[in-house]
Amino acid sequence: MINCRNVLVCVWGNFKKWGKNTRIIVLLLTIAAFGFWDYTSISAYAREIYGGMTSWVLPFYLRSPSMIMVYCCITAAFFGNAPFADRQMPFTLIRVGRRPWMIGQFLYIWLAGLVYVMIYLVVSIVFMLPSFDLSNDWGTAVRALAAGDVMPSSHLVTLGIHEKIVRTFTPIEATVITCFLMWMVAVFMANLIMVFNLASRGTLGIPVTGLLIFLMYFWSYFGQMWFGEYIYWFSPFSWCSMFMVDFWNQGIYPPLGYVTAVLLGGSLAMGVISTVIYCKKDVHMAKEEF
Repeated sequence: MINCRNVLVCVWGNFKKWGKNTRIIVLLLTIAAFGFWDYTSISAYAREIYGGMTSWVLPFYLRSPSMIMVYCCITAAFFGNAPFADRQMPFTLIRVGRRPWMIGQFLYIWLAGLVYVMIYLVVSIVFMLPSFDLSNDWGTAVRALAAGDVMPSSHLVTLGIHEKIVRTFTPIEATVITCFLMWMVAVFMANLIMVFNLASRGTLGIPVTGLLIFLMYFWSYFGQMWFGEYIYWFSPFSWCSMFMVDFWNQGIYPPLGYVTAVLLGGSLAMGVISTVIYCKKDVHMAKEEF
């Protein structure tokens, strides 16, 4: 019988490391830097031309293969040391046992992934200030940009507004869907890293994930030409963006149901495999955290 308290102790122990983890702090600053570049410029443009705009701009953040690759690279670095073993792990194992500790790492991935995506959402809202508007309406500025109506201005607009998203979804709907997709991809990637790290004593998680990120970026430009239009159905990392999921029955990108089934099913399967591997192998303690 698994003691839920022991599992939660492992989860909370990982979260407590964030404040002292230089890697996490640097990655959070990187997320803020990209947000500052994208959001402050469009916020200033909207204030100058339209007097302001909605703060629901996260759905347009992962607008290109380059930005999707940036998100995937930051995510891989964020979870690169899964299953998060450190010098305190042997003492925790003695206290809670192997299986509760491993289940705790799996649960931590899901919760940390959600917090990680919420950081992107908070950054998108904060850097839109003082154009602060959380009403569930896109507003004049977004609709004009979606239609390609960019007025002369001293501010460079780097955020691409997708006309189909504006026409099909409300701001809150698009934001919730985007957060869900980013969360599912983050969890899938973290579990993938954990499986390969456990199978290779921490040597293959990042290389394998890095290769898949590169292939995702490569396929975005050459995949359809070489492999046909269904190549995007086999590129799970690209599904963190609404731009790469078929909400309009175009047939090129996979639909939301398929994306959810693959990412959720794959994450659960890899979590089970990781637990089995860890419980059967000798304990390996990393000298230093990634």
